[in-house]
Amino acid sequence: MKRRYLSLTQYDEAIRIMKEVFPPIGMTERVSIEHATGRVTAEPIYASYSVPEVNLAAMDGIAVRSEDTKGAADQHPITLENYYQVNTGQIVPDGYDAVIMIEDVWRDDTRCTIRKSAFPGQFIRPAGEDIRQGELILPPNHVIRPFDIGALATYGITNLLAVSVHIALIPIGDELVPAGARPKPGSAVESNTLFAREYFSGMGATCHRYPITRDDPEIITEALCHAVQDNEVVVLFGGSSAGTKDWLEWVISSCGDLLFHGVGMKPGTPMLLGSLEDKPVFGVPGFPIAAACVIREFASRLLEWWGLAPYPLFSTRAHLAQRIHSDLGYEEFIQVSAARVGDRICVMPHSRGNGVQMSLVRSNGYIRIPASHEGIDAGEEIQVRITCPPSQVDNTLLVCGVRDECIHLLGDRLSSNGYHLHCCNTMVTGALRILQMKNCHAASVTLPRTDNWEGTDHLARIVGRDFIRVTVAEAELGLVSRDNLKIEDLDGARFINRPPWVPARMLLDMLLDQNAVQAENISGYENQARSEDTMVSAIRNGSADAGICRKRTADKTGLSWLPLGYESYELVFPLASLEDSTTADILIILKSPQYRESITRLGYSTTRTGSFTPIASFWRDSESSWNTEVV
Repeated sequence: MKRRYLSLTQYDEAIRIMKEVFPPIGMTERVSIEHATGRVTAEPIYASYSVPEVNLAAMDGIAVRSEDTKGAADQHPITLENYYQVNTGQIVPDGYDAVIMIEDVWRDDTRCTIRKSAFPGQFIRPAGEDIRQGELILPPNHVIRPFDIGALATYGITNLLAVSVHIALIPIGDELVPAGARPKPGSAVESNTLFAREYFSGMGATCHRYPITRDDPEIITEALCHAVQDNEVVVLFGGSSAGTKDWLEWVISSCGDLLFHGVGMKPGTPMLLGSLEDKPVFGVPGFPIAAACVIREFASRLLEWWGLAPYPLFSTRAHLAQRIHSDLGYEEFIQVSAARVGDRICVMPHSRGNGVQMSLVRSNGYIRIPASHEGIDAGEEIQVRITCPPSQVDNTLLVCGVRDECIHLLGDRLSSNGYHLHCCNTMVTGALRILQMKNCHAASVTLPRTDNWEGTDHLARIVGRDFIRVTVAEAELGLVSRDNLKIEDLDGARFINRPPWVPARMLLDMLLDQNAVQAENISGYENQARSEDTMVSAIRNGSADAGICRKRTADKTGLSWLPLGYESYELVFPLASLEDSTTADILIILKSPQYRESITRLGYSTTRTGSFTPIASFWRDSESSWNTEVV
């Protein structure tokens, strides 16, 4: 039987229902201070005794009665017979109210001579200077920090009462395998409960991970009822959608109350919320990026409502680098990379695909598009939640365009210099326009090249003469086939092509023109493979005869490969950025033996790595066509 949610609960209404049905429960538990970091105090904590409990010397010297030192000066030294020698931290005996530094004392047998008077309390840490017995150390609802632990121990506290929530995390799915096992095709590693445990633990909750549960309603029901007995919250991952194996709606409705199923939000639309024994039961989609959104926007907000520590997020205003489309009626949460570009913060969106878990890893923030909006225009100022320390945003390099291993390796090297390189995947033309609008630091592009030709006209059309391109690395491109085909053999062959903006396609079109081969005579010319792996698979299984790919891809397949040219990976910068220290660091890294060795091992050519070329205007001013090697 196919089941589906017939209507969506709007996001704000779902939050209201959740808070209305599940008010704060006031659960507490006593914890040792060794395990209290990140927990929230449930009551005020007071000092057990004063620190220090007696007067202590703050300097090495002698303890004196200040009245005995009156009038002491260089021209009027005073000899003391009543004094007590002390070292820093030692008790100042009763009857003495000042300490004179040893450097200001001249000793002679049992007497001391001073040339400077002392005032009451001089160089003395008075009893209770740090804290007095019964004085407040921490208020209630305080998130305990690491240095709070040391203070609590100093003031005589060994355990404390903390806000307590126990959460059950139950993964559901026949396709799941535990972390550490390599999934077979159609299977997936169970990672949601690992992420959720760390997320909730950072808020001060106690989490219990349950074993992987099969897609069986009776087994799910048994696991849910068992978890409710030992926990205040239950979170089930998977089984919340509308497929034939998604049983959560039925399970919760049969043994508890279903509050809503389906929320007007993306990602995470299929989420559900139920109540069992007056305890919240969350049904969370199995896709990690959707699960993360539901955990952050619903479950964690409930925990905050109950008094746990808010997960550390920082809010700021930023300019959107690229227009984002969204659906009316849905609150959309989109992972972004944020960086300071010039005098403002700019953000670039990452992929919104539910299966693209790396969007969470590659981003350092997220934005929310209200349900009343159909999108946000490029350049518009928006609110962004930063998920890293704010200082990292100032040290982030925002690059838009093609993502590739040679760019990632450059980012690895830059991290040693304190930079965080974020490369956001987008079309090359879009990346160049974003750069031209000063919404990113650089554009990552790929260009086709032969020994006597470069496909660079589109760069000049878009950004003009005020930009430079720096070569990061090159990969050899060639004709891959099962029968050692050449370009002139393609007339009549079954070909599998690449999209028009890909260097392999641009190189092919140039070579076809040179060899007077008509594209319409090539069977399959319009068939576009989104990736090289798709292309070579089609050739290996016999559904195509030839295509163009990188040498390192062909080498893994055993297919024949004929060299034709190069795919050049370039970073495009504003010409003025040559004066920036960051750009200088990039050029130094590109020229370094360590970087060149690392990308050579991956099959790249470094012949042109580190060279930079100003981009001439579209009319090709010949005087501006020059190439400079970095010294």
